[in-house]
Amino acid sequence: MEECKQIRSGGHSRAFNEEQERLLRDLVLASVPTMGAQQTREAALVLRADIDTQHARGARMRTRRRREFRASDRFITGFKRRQRLSSHRTALQRESAKEMERRDVEEECFQFVTEVRSAIIEYGAHRVLNMDETPTALCDAPI
Repeated sequence: MEECKQIRSGGHSRAFNEEQERLLRDLVLASVPTMGAQQTREAALVLRADIDTQHARGARMRTRRRREFRASDRFITGFKRRQRLSSHRTALQRESAKEMERRDVEEECFQFVTEVRSAIIEYGAHRVLNMDETPTALCDAPI
């Protein structure tokens, strides 16, 4: 019976106890790239399903049917507040006109094309994708 108490959540309407919420918080903090609300919701649903599975193994008989956990927006907001997690995105770093004038854009473009070419040679063309959409229009390198 003691084992079952550890698995159960906090109060009558809580989806997770404090230890389980800390585990979810650690999952959110450890993710790279950082989790948004949807990814946090999915992680919470997976964790809740794991907890329910463990509880079902330890319990002989359920007396009440528990409502299905949906990880609503309200849950995500409350979870982030309780765990002091932020959803604010970092601001883009602005460059002044003077800094832009000092940059050698043609050299940067050449370096980018050179890095792509070496990646194609090392990994093969089918494994190289331009995910950041870096423009190369200023560079007159042959294809």
